[in-house]
Amino acid sequence: MNELIQKKWAAIYANDEFICVQTCSGLRRTASDPEGKLFILRPESEPQELGQALQEALSASRVLKPEEIGSFFDTTAVEHRYEEWVSTLMQKFEYPARQNLFKKMKHCQVDNSNGEIYIRPTFHEKSEAWSGKGIEKTDYVVIAENASAHELGKAALLALSRCISR
Repeated sequence: MNELIQKKWAAIYANDEFICVQTCSGLRRTASDPEGKLFILRPESEPQELGQALQEALSASRVLKPEEIGSFFDTTAVEHRYEEWVSTLMQKFEYPARQNLFKKMKHCQVDNSNGEIYIRPTFHEKSEAWSGKGIEKTDYVVIAENASAHELGKAALLALSRCISR
């Protein structure tokens, strides 16, 4: 079976008020998936709860069929999903402005392939942008895909602690 077919993706975003775990899907590139899962947890959530959310988000991830790629990655559709996500978080936490939502926000990219889950911390470049700048492969957290929810949650928290802010 092709390695791409076996991949699953998710994203983690966290600030002082929440940890957000969401499903991502795609093929060679990914984006948030409206058919996936979205969890908004308390920042003090137990590793078990975070790990379970991440397991469910990864389980809902899908490899797109070639005929789905155009509509899934349509710029207008991607922007709409993103703005909906931002709006949901701003309303839930009563942020007066976008900059309040994104201040000190950490982000990790998660992918599951070849029996392992890779959790990659990022560098917070500016308000709504993250990159791999300053992040080394040794900063990645790698854990077996059959790890317990508690172990996966601890791995996610470790990866979040390795995120770099500007």
